[in-house]
Amino acid sequence: MMVLPQLQQLVSGVSALAEAGGVQESYMSPLLKVGGISLLTDFAAQTCRDAQEDGLAMKVELAGRVMLIALALPVMQALLTQIMSLAS
Repeated sequence: MMVLPQLQQLVSGVSALAEAGGVQESYMSPLLKVGGISLLTDFAAQTCRDAQEDGLAMKVELAGRVMLIALALPVMQALLTQIMSLAS
């Protein structure tokens, strides 16, 4: 809970940088979610390891990776579409 104020400042800072750079909000939202999922997955896996549950930690990490790929897929598709439009 002590980290939440710093996390809010981080999100605000990244959003301000994205706005200044002209990055669309539709790209920033998934990127921020990816960061959050990564942090939560790592925290959950480390907690499992601390409890001597290495098998569960591996499953938590796998679930986190699957969620990250699912979340990043629309951004990757949009990027690929833009690359293909530049090539033609």
